[in-house]
Amino acid sequence: MKFPIPRVTRVAACVTLLLSGNQLVFAEEIETVEEDIEVIRVSGTRASLSDALNEKRFSDAQVDVIAAEDIGVMPDMDIGDSLERVAGVQIQRSDDGTAREVNIRGMSGSFAKTLYNGRTITTPLNTNRSFSFDIMPSAFLSRATVQKTTSADLAEGGISGTVNMVSHRALNRKGNHTSVGLRTQYREINDKFDPDLTLIHTRHLIEDKLGMAFGVNYNQSNNWTQQNNSGAAGTGRFDISAPGEDTFYAWGPNQIRNQAVHNDRERGSVFANLDYQVTDNFNVLAETLYTRYNRTANQARQVFNITNKDFDYDHDWEGVSIDDNIYLSKFRITDAEHQVDATPIAREAEIFLNTLDLKYEVGDWTVKGGVSVSRSNETNTNVALRSYTHNLDAEGSPQGLDMSFDGTLGGPWGLTYHTPGGADFLMNEANYGLWDPDLNSVKGIQLAGGQLGSTQEMNATALNFDVTYDAYMDFGLLSLDKIHFGASYSKDENIEMKHNLRSALSHDQLEGLLATKGFSMKDIQFNPVNPGNGGWFPGHSYADTYSFLVPNTAWLLDNFSVDDIRQYGSTVTNNNGDALYRGGVETSLLEDSWAAYVRGDFSLGYNIRGNVGVRFVQTDQRVFGYGADLEQGLIVDNNGELVLRSDDDMFIEREHDYWYVLPSLNVMYSMTDDMIMRFGWGRAMTRPDVNDISLNTNFNFNDGDPTLRTADPYLMPFTSDNLDLSWEWYYTPESIFSVAYFRKDLDSLVETVEQNYQMAVYDSAGNWLRDQDVNLIGKSNAEGVVLQGVETSWNQPFSMLPGFLANTGISANYTLTDNSNPEILTAASKHSFNNTLYYSTRKYDVRVSYTYRSGKLKDIFEEWTDGNNFNQTHKPATYNDVQERLTIAASYRPTRGMRLSLSCSNVTNAGNLTYTDGGISRAYNENQRVFTAGLNMSF
Repeated sequence: MKFPIPRVTRVAACVTLLLSGNQLVFAEEIETVEEDIEVIRVSGTRASLSDALNEKRFSDAQVDVIAAEDIGVMPDMDIGDSLERVAGVQIQRSDDGTAREVNIRGMSGSFAKTLYNGRTITTPLNTNRSFSFDIMPSAFLSRATVQKTTSADLAEGGISGTVNMVSHRALNRKGNHTSVGLRTQYREINDKFDPDLTLIHTRHLIEDKLGMAFGVNYNQSNNWTQQNNSGAAGTGRFDISAPGEDTFYAWGPNQIRNQAVHNDRERGSVFANLDYQVTDNFNVLAETLYTRYNRTANQARQVFNITNKDFDYDHDWEGVSIDDNIYLSKFRITDAEHQVDATPIAREAEIFLNTLDLKYEVGDWTVKGGVSVSRSNETNTNVALRSYTHNLDAEGSPQGLDMSFDGTLGGPWGLTYHTPGGADFLMNEANYGLWDPDLNSVKGIQLAGGQLGSTQEMNATALNFDVTYDAYMDFGLLSLDKIHFGASYSKDENIEMKHNLRSALSHDQLEGLLATKGFSMKDIQFNPVNPGNGGWFPGHSYADTYSFLVPNTAWLLDNFSVDDIRQYGSTVTNNNGDALYRGGVETSLLEDSWAAYVRGDFSLGYNIRGNVGVRFVQTDQRVFGYGADLEQGLIVDNNGELVLRSDDDMFIEREHDYWYVLPSLNVMYSMTDDMIMRFGWGRAMTRPDVNDISLNTNFNFNDGDPTLRTADPYLMPFTSDNLDLSWEWYYTPESIFSVAYFRKDLDSLVETVEQNYQMAVYDSAGNWLRDQDVNLIGKSNAEGVVLQGVETSWNQPFSMLPGFLANTGISANYTLTDNSNPEILTAASKHSFNNTLYYSTRKYDVRVSYTYRSGKLKDIFEEWTDGNNFNQTHKPATYNDVQERLTIAASYRPTRGMRLSLSCSNVTNAGNLTYTDGGISRAYNENQRVFTAGLNMSF
């Protein structure tokens, strides 16, 4: 039987305008040359699922597709939320619930390659190479594909897979269209409405010759998040022996922290493209994308420092035994040191992408050329005011807080204050809003400047040249149908400029800063932090109108700019006589990569076709900037402590070159008219995370236990041999049941290693004193991890059922992942699935979607010695608990060209729990229900 070759009807015939939320979407009708596969002609949800099904069915590679209607009918402000419903894809959400990073088949986002219309796009919002999906409005995309097998012509970088986001095109539609979307989100936890506005227009300037598409999106979100978190179990040591008994120690966290974070996000995005069919065989496509992204996380926090504080043995305590060590899960501490701080974390980012693509066809030859320029930058400001507080006893003397902790609840902690008379945080009601030195409740206010306008800039320029020759060479059973070959060059830059303080401004130094503009410490106001609608934060044992008070850092930043703090910081010094402001420290990573490939598309008898090819990649890497050179050793400072040599004036440069050969093979066997088997094999690579190959160093010297953390510019990339085998049964034109097995043999990974290292110690004059043993924690290449698993997918419209049930259906997928070494390769949840039930007609569309991701290892078990060398023990492993999300979405079309939508996400109020071995809660993050209402009009 001749294998049917699909084609899309010219200029997307039979386009249906599917309105949902703020989407401009369309379904393309699929035809085939042969008559033995039925043409799909449906609308609504079934149309979008059918489009995705057809693209998957006729692809040589293992591909999953999410189409525009499937993106738009759900309350997806960002494309990351949409991708969560793709088989094998898991979402890594930030603390405020934003779907920021995509994990494919149990691998973190840095292993995935993300493209926009086939082009690399950079985002500086993540510290690794993963793409920040919250910068991309879902309304801009006609579809998104996730390719899980590699091919020679596919850009390297995606061991786990490649995500390609495809924008709207005017020449893919008939006529001119305008879509206006108005949506608002109501977040239950902070009782606010947030706008999401979209305009998308496609126009034929010259019928079927010159088309223009553009879109504008504005999104604002305000999200209040309540969090508990603590130091790792094992970082605090407590004497739990009863009076008169031998000393016996237990282990717990060194800190207990409660915090409320008010996240404000404002995003404005624009895209525009021109599609010009100059002649029948010559096409020019130009596109630009711009996003401006501002995010402020106003963090208010209280911290209980409990290490070496008095353990209250007279009250009930509980613990779990792990390897003969007791780890406390429930306890009471007296005289705990209490700290409060307020930290506005401001991040401003811009993302540009400009592309130009040319396509020329002559005879059996197709020539493509293109250039893309991606620019992104981010400015990060992180300034905190913090103070250590005391309560007053009956005689007016300061005392610490008595507090109880219960980490056995599996959710928000049981955290209770026991100070007699109630906890008077910072001041009493009579002095509310003022700092009063006579109150004797403030141990000291400090200013910490983690980031004072530090910047990160990422630039990527790429050139490509591709040729396709329709060979049609017949060798009997085997025929060579097409030959593809091409070359590309890319230049990637990552430039960081750090501005920060070496240490916090002390209480007296902060007074000096305020005095430069005529202020005093009394001008620093304190603000109450009220619990959100969740009601559990922070768990008082007394009634009050507010939870705790924090310094008003916003007031400080309103009156003192970042430049003011920098300038003042350069005039004051630390104990070593170094200026506190440490500015303009630049480190850069430059990568020049050349690639060439050849790929052949073949057909074999017995309904077999596929492609085979090889890709050659050469990378020249250069890391340079100002940092600490370990070969220069350590010095003894003015206080007799060991420190790294100053890294402000020490220029370092490291060069590293490597090249790889990446073969690939994809085979598709049409067993019957409705059954397909696929085989894919390929070698893939992903370059190491930027931070792992930087010049970053950090040295700590505590109680004779010096520790040095460092990166390694000579790390080799991750490499893997990937194998995929799948069976797909298209038992009706709109249905599929598939099973896929995948295996990734990662023969080169990057892991954290710890070793003893000797460094020379010098005095301030440069004279050698001695050699010092240092605990060196760094990065190293590792081998021997196998990741394998099974994916299943089922898509079934219930059109055979009677009455309204004929309009229902299900789309479901499940992924089982097995990781041979989760301590090296993290982010792999063993089980994940998504089930979507839908009801769809021309007027009504209802979906109920449930996504589930089982728990996973977060931080590995670690051997650990405390700073005072008390005992050798270990820090137990930490895990992320189950993550689940239930979403209900409904829409109604009262007339043609109008859609009303209403949805609720996170219906069950699911939070995020992190716990350690023994089931002790370490962190809990609450994100409540979000309601979305929308109106979309099309003209």
